[in-house]
Amino acid sequence: MSIFSGDFAVLSEHRRWRFVVFLMLYVAQGIPFGLIAIALPAYMAQQGVDALTISAFLGFCLLPHAIKLVNGPIMDRWTYWPMGKRRPWVLIAQCILVTVFASLALVPDPLNNMGLLTVACFTLNFFVGFQDVATDGMAVDVLPIEDQPKASSIMFGGSTVSMAITAAVGGWALSRFGIGVPSVVCACIIALISGFLLISRERVGERVLPWTEGRATIDPLVHRPEGLKEIGLDLKKFVLLRASLFAIAASAIYQFGRGIFLTMMPLYYVQELGWTDTEYSGLTGTAMFMGGAISILFGGLILDFLGRVRAFQILCAAAAVLGAILAVAPGLGDVDSVMKIYRVLYMILDTLIIVAFISVAMAICAREVAATQFAIYMALGNVGYTAGSAAYGPISAALSSYEATFFVFAAVTVTAIFAMRRVSIADHVASVKRLQADGVKAVEPI
Repeated sequence: MSIFSGDFAVLSEHRRWRFVVFLMLYVAQGIPFGLIAIALPAYMAQQGVDALTISAFLGFCLLPHAIKLVNGPIMDRWTYWPMGKRRPWVLIAQCILVTVFASLALVPDPLNNMGLLTVACFTLNFFVGFQDVATDGMAVDVLPIEDQPKASSIMFGGSTVSMAITAAVGGWALSRFGIGVPSVVCACIIALISGFLLISRERVGERVLPWTEGRATIDPLVHRPEGLKEIGLDLKKFVLLRASLFAIAASAIYQFGRGIFLTMMPLYYVQELGWTDTEYSGLTGTAMFMGGAISILFGGLILDFLGRVRAFQILCAAAAVLGAILAVAPGLGDVDSVMKIYRVLYMILDTLIIVAFISVAMAICAREVAATQFAIYMALGNVGYTAGSAAYGPISAALSSYEATFFVFAAVTVTAIFAMRRVSIADHVASVKRLQADGVKAVEPI
């Protein structure tokens, strides 16, 4: 009898294994971002590539993260059901990530072949987005609601830590070996991570691979959308519920303030306080690592103790206070040790706030359209961040002081708290169940 005939490595059945697999998949997401978005642009600058070229490279390579919303409806509508609802899509994305990373090593003289390098990195990020949406959808599908806070902490924390480590180690490897060696190493790591999902199944009875034994399973309380139009109608029903709309508002508002704050930080540290760019970059990497590590170790405990909605509010309040401190006591900026602690503290709070919102978003998603619905929540948050980043220039010009801008950040963050106060997960889940009961259809597994 095969070890895969029972519940071996079944995500819906084994709590610890779920956490391990989702941690590994999010680690895989952080690796490309750390190398492509952080380490590689720094290497380009070191090699004399002009700022306009680097900016164009980053803008095009990161574009898939802005358009990954289109991936959700595809995954919600089509899949190979005998292997699970989301798992086939994640495996496909992982395989392509390995292939594209390995192919980067074959790009001849990459800095003089920027077109080819840019296309390869765009493709890489496109499938990172694909993997991200599929993984999030699978998490919503198989995680019990009580496990979502811990899982979201582990997942986002793992991504942040892997991003920080890849940026640091990748930067060193690029300066020593060029792009070939770090690309192959990243391909090997992602291939090893893929093994965790390869031996897993979403539910008991499903196939491990297309040619192995198994059958499709389906939740009898959740019908499969039969077309893109039906997905759109389901989204309209679920996304326009009260808790969903206020959660979107809370995320977008916080991300708007976050965009202002993080855009201001390098200018404040380097131009106002006199830090070097290397000192600031090193501090930011340390802060990212600390934020991710705290999330992995304690994020779930914090969300379980406070509740995910309340945790979002309390953490936002702490972030607002942190912003206001430098508005009322700007002299603290002259003390290097204080500013190091300040940067790390904000990164920890920021990571936990995002984790709290991810946990809220998981709880309010309907499983029929989980991939698309979750992607909508993340995408609208990103819109808020982009708007905040763009707004920093006009705001700083109008206010003419960093202290006033810190006050703006604090005020925006407090506004997010009031939006989240209108979110009741229990009421939302009850509304979703009523809508699902009204829409259940008799379907046979394929």
